[in-house]
Amino acid sequence: MPEIAQRELLTEPGNAGLRVGLVNMPFTSALSPSIQLGLLQAILSSRGFHAKSIYCNLQLAAELGWNTYEHLANDRTLLLGEWLFSHAAFAGDRRLHFPLLADFEPKGAVARKYGVYREADGFTERALFVLDAAGVIRWSFVSPVGVNPGADGIFDALEALTEKERGL
Repeated sequence: MPEIAQRELLTEPGNAGLRVGLVNMPFTSALSPSIQLGLLQAILSSRGFHAKSIYCNLQLAAELGWNTYEHLANDRTLLLGEWLFSHAAFAGDRRLHFPLLADFEPKGAVARKYGVYREADGFTERALFVLDAAGVIRWSFVSPVGVNPGADGIFDALEALTEKERGL
């Protein structure tokens, strides 16, 4: 939960017992409230639980500016919230200190360069690549359709890189 949301929930006066934070994440439109959060809050409150809806989307919209925020939130080709948060979560969980790539615009441009874009159906293979500091592919794997390749091969390939290949 974002720090602002935690602070709002924990510092509200009179909060004793279980407190539930219902968070509307960024990149949902700021033009109308979430009916889902409102309904959940009402149901929890009717059952004696303290619940608070926290609109992180409004907080981010105020930071970015309303027009910019709405453009980003409503452009479904970007999937901005998806790659931004999934990359942050994955990198944080795995303690990665390098940028991750999302190939979203123009659609498939990077996948085409690596030979893993399926022109027939407009999708990209589930492919993993490890590049060294010079941009040379040191390891790659293309997973069969419907099979999650996991990340073990990536970590083995990273560990196998020499200091020079790592750019150290």
